[in-house]
Amino acid sequence: ARLFGKLLFELGVREKDAFIETNGEELVREGADFAKDRIKDAMGGVLFIDEAHALDPANSKEGRSIVTQLLTVAENKRTEISIIVAGYKDEIEDKLYGADPGFKSRFRTIPFEDFNNEELRSILVGLIKQKTWAIEDKRVVDVAARRIARGRGVKGFANARTVRTTFETAYTKALERLAGRQDFTFKTEDFMGPPPTPDHNSDLRAALTELEGRTGQDGI
Repeated sequence: ARLFGKLLFELGVREKDAFIETNGEELVREGADFAKDRIKDAMGGVLFIDEAHALDPANSKEGRSIVTQLLTVAENKRTEISIIVAGYKDEIEDKLYGADPGFKSRFRTIPFEDFNNEELRSILVGLIKQKTWAIEDKRVVDVAARRIARGRGVKGFANARTVRTTFETAYTKALERLAGRQDFTFKTEDFMGPPPTPDHNSDLRAALTELEGRTGQDGI
């Protein structure tokens, strides 16, 4: 949304480089007057409402009032302001489009697909390069990216944010492992965790101990 807002200004579609960002929960909490002020601040530029389904006009009087404002501005001031609403596809369709057919007629829907495996890997590689650390085994990047990609298509999958969380977890583990030493190298265990051996897996260790204690199981 931010990039699109800048593009609208650079292309001359909008006269101001104004980008006012809010979310549905904040608008409902602060009320219709707050929403009116945000719209006023965004005139000539872009108003961005994230998690817009939280307006929930069918179940919120305040949300209904705000949606009415948005629809009026989107129609009467369409040459002066761009309004971008974002959220999960099913909730936008149910809580906004479903609650007021006029909403869908005033907005163009642009679905964003989850990043593919190679795109997710590219983001991870970029984060690693920013740290200028070495990697003990470069194959771990491919494995980590495939693990991240397993979440594709599941509601709540955060794409780049999921990659960043994975990287930050690995980075924290690496710093703890180094304990002040200057060997700036990512090891496989930083991304994958410790190897699945009895020393690192308490459940496996307990199962093997139980097995070894059973009569007639020695030597297996």
